[in-house]
This record gives sequence, C-alpha cells and structure tokens, in this order.
Amino acid sequence: MPNRLAHETSSYLRQHAENPVDWYPWCAEAFARARAEDKPVLVSIGYAACHWCHVMAHESFDDPEIARLMNERFINIKVDREERPDLDQIYQTACQLMTGGGGWPLTVFCTPEREPFYVGTYFPKTPRYNLPGFGPLLAAVSETYAKQRTEVERNVERMKAALAAVEAGAPSEPSATSVSLAAAVTTGAEELARVYDSAHGGFGGAPKFPMPTVCQFLLRHGAMGNEASLEMALTTLRKMSEGGVCDQVGGGFHRYSVDERWLVPHFEKMLYDNALLIPLYTDAFCRTGDNAYRDAARATVNYLCREMREGDAFASSHDADSEGEEGKYYTWGWDELRAQLSTEELAVVGQVYGATEGGNFEGKNILFRAASISDSAAALGRSVEEVAATLHTARQGLLNRRAQRLAPGRATQLLTGWNALTIAALAHAGMGLAEPEYIATAETAWDAVHTHCVRDGSLYHIAADSTHNVPAFADDYAYLIAAAIACFFATGAPKYLESALGLTSTAERRFLDPATGQLYLSGTDTADVIVRPRALNDQPLPSATAIYAECCFRLAALTGIESYRDKAHMIWRGVAANAGRHPMAMAALLAGMTLADVPPLEIVIVGQVRAAVTREMLAAGWAGYHPERIIFPADPALIPVSWRDWPLLAGRLDVEEPTAFVCRAGVCQAPITDPQLLRTILKKP
Repeated sequence: MPNRLAHETSSYLRQHAENPVDWYPWCAEAFARARAEDKPVLVSIGYAACHWCHVMAHESFDDPEIARLMNERFINIKVDREERPDLDQIYQTACQLMTGGGGWPLTVFCTPEREPFYVGTYFPKTPRYNLPGFGPLLAAVSETYAKQRTEVERNVERMKAALAAVEAGAPSEPSATSVSLAAAVTTGAEELARVYDSAHGGFGGAPKFPMPTVCQFLLRHGAMGNEASLEMALTTLRKMSEGGVCDQVGGGFHRYSVDERWLVPHFEKMLYDNALLIPLYTDAFCRTGDNAYRDAARATVNYLCREMREGDAFASSHDADSEGEEGKYYTWGWDELRAQLSTEELAVVGQVYGATEGGNFEGKNILFRAASISDSAAALGRSVEEVAATLHTARQGLLNRRAQRLAPGRATQLLTGWNALTIAALAHAGMGLAEPEYIATAETAWDAVHTHCVRDGSLYHIAADSTHNVPAFADDYAYLIAAAIACFFATGAPKYLESALGLTSTAERRFLDPATGQLYLSGTDTADVIVRPRALNDQPLPSATAIYAECCFRLAALTGIESYRDKAHMIWRGVAANAGRHPMAMAALLAGMTLADVPPLEIVIVGQVRAAVTREMLAAGWAGYHPERIIFPADPALIPVSWRDWPLLAGRLDVEEPTAFVCRAGVCQAPITDPQLLRTILKKP
C-alpha cells in the first residue's frame, strides 16, 4: 500500500511511495508526532537522479526488517533537495562539520525540534566500505537517544553553535575586509593553480566535477591578461568535452567523472550542469574561435531541447540508471556497434571515439575523443572531409539506435532556478553563436516559467498547484534576474529589464542582510528551519549572492543608478579575503570581482528591433569575448518614457538608421551604422 509520499508532486518523493517505510514529507505533523511519542526523527535527503540514493532505497528502505525498525523507533521524513535546497544546505553543513564530508543520500538524525545530533551520508544495509550497517546504526542511534539523552543534548548544542557561527557570515580574520578585490582575484587564481591538473585539466584528483564557476572565473581572469588562468580554463573545457563525461553521441554532460581523465562518468545528467556549461563553451569559442568549443555548446543545447523539454520549459534531470544498471543507456558493446555501423563507420568510430572489442568500461565502450578528425584521417588514409562526414552519419545512427533503448528515468518537475539558468544560457549562446532560435527558445521558456511558477503575484520555487507551494528561494530570484538581463541583452524587449528591476527589489526585501549586503537562501517568512542559511558559497550551483552582485553591477550600467553598483561592491569587499583563500567555494564571487575595476563596455544599438539591419547590428554587437559588455538594444517606439533620460539613452534615440554607440570609461567612438565595422571593432582583444 503506498505511503504518504504518493500524494507529493516531487519525482524523488514519489519514487519512495511504495517503500514499507512510514514516510512523511517535511511537515509540521511529523515533528509534532515525534514530540508526542518522544522519538528521534530520521531525515533522508536525496534527489531523483541520485544513483546511491537508489542503492540505499533498494538495500534498506525496501527491506521489510529495516523498515520495521525505522517505523518502530523513528519518525521518518523524506526530503527532495531539489525541492528544499535550504534544508539540504543546513544539514549538509552539519554533516561537513561532523564528518568532514557530505553528499547524497544524506542521512540526518534529529530531535523533534529539527536539531541534528548525528549525520552521515550513504549507509549500506550490511557493514562495508568502513561504514556500519544501517540496521545496527538505527538500533544504536535509537538506544543512544533513549538512554543517553544528556549526551544527545550536548551534541545538539555544539552543532547549533557551529551552524550559527557558519551562517553568521563573520570574517574568519579581523582583516578579512581589507584585501583589495584585485588581490583577492590574484590569490584565488594562484590557489587554483596549486590544485590544477595540467595533464588532464580540472582540479584535484578523482572524482572530478565540471565546476563551471571556477572555469568562468579563470576565463575572465584570462581576459584580464593572465595567460595561465586562460590556459587552465580552456584546457579543462577541452578535456571535458573530449572525455566520456561528455555524451559524445547525444550531447550534454554527465554529473562528474569518477576518474581523473574525465573518461568514466557518473552517468546522471542534471539540467543545471548543462545550463552552466553552455555559456562557458560559448565564451571559449568567442575568445578563441576554436570550433570545438562551439560544437560542444551546440551539442549541449541540442540535447536539452531534444530530451529535456517539458512542455515549453525544462525537466530537472536524467537518472544514471536504466534497467537496473548504471550507464547501460550510454555504453556500447562491440557487437552492437558492429551490427549498427558499416565497416567504414566502425573504423571511424574506433579511431575517433576509441571503441574497441574489449571496451573500456566493464567490457563495453564509453565513447570519448581518442583522436582528432585530422589525426584519424591520416591514420585511416582518408580525407578530413570524408572522416567528418562518416562520423556524422555514424553518430546519428547510434543516436537513433540508442533511442530504441529503455531510457533512464527523468525527473519532470519544473524548477524555477534551474530553468532560469537554462534561459540565460540559451539567450547567451544565441547571441554568442549567432543562433536566433536559441533566443526564441529562451523566450518561450521564460513565458512557461511565469505561467507555472508565478501565482497571485508570488514566485514559487517549483511549478505547483494550490496544495503544493514552495516559495521561491534567493537563488530562484537571482538566477531569474540574470535570465531577464540576458533576454534583454538579446532582444531589447522592455519587459525583461522591467522584470529584472522588479525581481531585484523583491529579492532584497525577502532575503537581504543589510549589514553585509549578502542574501539569505530562505525568505524572511520561512519558519521551519533551525537557521536561515546564507546563499554565499557555491554549492553545485553558483551562490545567489554572487549572481545578485553581478546583476547589480550590470543593472547599474544599464540604468545609471549608482546604488546598484554600490551594492555589488559592498558584497565583493566583504568577502574578498575569504574568496581569495577559498576559490573553489567562492568562484562565482571571484568571477564577479574580475569586473569590478574594469569599465563596462557599453553598446547601445538604436533602431526598430524587428528590422533586419537592426538585428544584424545586434548580432555584430556580440562579436568577441567581453565579459564586461553591457548591451542595450533600444527601439525608440518601445522605450518607456521613464527610461529616456538614463545616461545610456539620453540624446541617442533620434537616429535615421540603425546605429550603434560604443563607449568605455566615458570615452565614446563615433556612431556606427555598419554592422561589419562594429563586428571588426569588437573582435579586437
């Protein structure tokens, strides 16, 4: 008989609806029962595409004896970290403080007051990996809670104090705010260089994560003239796109690589990873002109549009597993390749993608870029054009073949923040790669988010009905502000800039700490958390505070309202020293700091937006790599009256033909009416 989770909207919670565990969703009723029965609470946090969450569910939560023990001795709560990122951040922090690590599934033992006293991650049913078995652990925790309550209460108080200190956001040193932004950026790049893998790209050893915010920071630092940072970013992006962590057949990126060479992925695919990587590969192409980066960006967009569309918006993830086996959907046996491909195609796939009869993963092949097209052509004695054409045909055949397999499960819930990241990515790629259909898709997704995630004037974290409401978090607001700015840059439609300004005002009212300028993740009206976590450090996603600061920087340039710039600088100055010392955790903030002392490149394009020449001029305005670029497409017929006196627009709206005004640091070039001239100017470093 299904448990309470059968009535939830979360894909992850519904996955556990048939467990014999008496699960509750996160709710006041569960904690009230725990108080009434004087029982500890077991909170299990995971997400729909999490492989080890599935393993623990199969081993323990489906086991009748384990379930009996859980039901007798605990009140059990399932939490989807995608649905409640604030709870996940609080208890992940507790896990890191207690064990030095974290991850999913997250297993938290709490008092009825939501206070953690013992925290871990995955626990096997029987002892292994130097971990206790889950059954004996349940018995031990229950016994401790019943008979050693004083010790439990001491643990709770220590943990509460530690969590409060973390979330207070106090600098770790008295001089933390005295470091210049330039010095923090330099220190951060030097710290990353110490852990950079020059052989394979990326940072540290196995497992390796894409870390888009780190690469974005280094790419921007490279634009400031630091060649070492540029090389770290470009090499990492190239090695990732060549590895098995990149889906060579269908496009898009898996969650991470279990080895240091980016060969063997953890096969789940997350919407946010791919949304964050699209602008990076676009920027790498704009910076270098190397088509390999362009192709990686396009393939990722194609994957999202082909396999992740949910109506006009985007689903949140694909599982790693299908038919009970991790990676089965993505790997290829030699016999299957030989049956699908012609002899000529098989030779090319073997040469380019490294496929062999013995395979490279449990007897099968994870396809990766073993050789370039030109090197493969030389090895096969064929022309580059012939090999490229054959590879294209073979890849399409493999994609069609794969589509006949049982696909991994897909979490279809529509998350506001993750869709906002995708909208921004599509708009950015549409501009940088000259693909107007990407911009159209971004606009359609924007409308879908507002249809499904805004109700009665309020923004929600997840598409919901009247009975399932999760108010939006700070990152939902920050990412949506960034998406609005990206769509405005791409289209000039005033509604996007108006939305960015309105969302910023609401975000400040709900999440801002006026003492630091930073954002809390939870709103002022959130009552069911033991602390309000700060949205300061990058998690798998960039911190809301970092994105908010950068959006303020851009809004200041667009509107001429200097208070926005002051807000950005307040945030950056307050975290500069810590960000420099801890670049892996604060890379998004460092990326913003690279803009702080660089005068914005201001490009105003005046003309009828629908006119072909105006569109051509707008496309030219995105030539080259200029992370400090501010572009204002201004259609005189659409510009609100209240905007006409803004510094970027004053005196510029009365032109006879589409015209670009390019300025930096108060110095303007002569008005430009030739798109090619504008493109030539902007392509210069």
